[in-house]
This record gives sequence, structure tokens and C-alpha cells, in this order.
Amino acid sequence: AQRGLQEELSEAERALAAAEVEKDELRERAHQAEVQLQQESAASAKKAEKATEKLQSTLRDLEAAKAQLEAGDVNSRQLESEKAELEEKLRQKEEVIQKLQAENKQLQAGREHLK
Repeated sequence: AQRGLQEELSEAERALAAAEVEKDELRERAHQAEVQLQQESAASAKKAEKATEKLQSTLRDLEAAKAQLEAGDVNSRQLESEKAELEEKLRQKEEVIQKLQAENKQLQAGREHLK
């Protein structure tokens, strides 16, 4: 009976030792998985940071382009206003020229009449 208990004890000790080895292996695999997860997380964070920087750069470029377009719109409105003013001055000058031409014709007619 003692021999049977001795064998059971030995078998239990071997099973315990095997369980300890398995526990150590599982702990090591869990550690490796944690390290890999941290590395992948760091890589993902870097990619996200680069993508964010690229998006921010694109946003700055778009804002600069928008500002240029808005400045161009303001400039276009100013030019249109100046064009309208110049066209009005030109119209007034043409009226003056027509009046002077009419007066000139009258003067020429008067001069011809005097001859």
C-alpha cells in the first residue's frame, strides 16, 4: 500500500512539475504577446500621427488656397468697380467729344456762311 502511495505521489509530483513548466511557457507566451501588442500599438500610433500630420498639412494648404481665392474675389470686385468707373468716365468724355464736334460743325457752318 505504501508503494502504491509512493507511486501516486511521484506521479502527482511529475504532473505538478509538468504543470509548472506549462505555466511558465504560458506566462512567456503571454509576455511575448504583450510585447508584440505594444510594438503594434506603437506602430499604429505612429501611422495615425503621420496621417494626422498629413491631414493637418492638407488642411493648411486648403485654407491658404481659400484665402487666395477670397483675396482674388476681393481683387476682382475692386477691378470690376474700377472698370465701371472708367467706363462711366469714358462715356462722359465721349459725350463731351460729341458736343465739341457738334459745336465745331456749327462754327464751320458759321464760318462758311460768313465767306
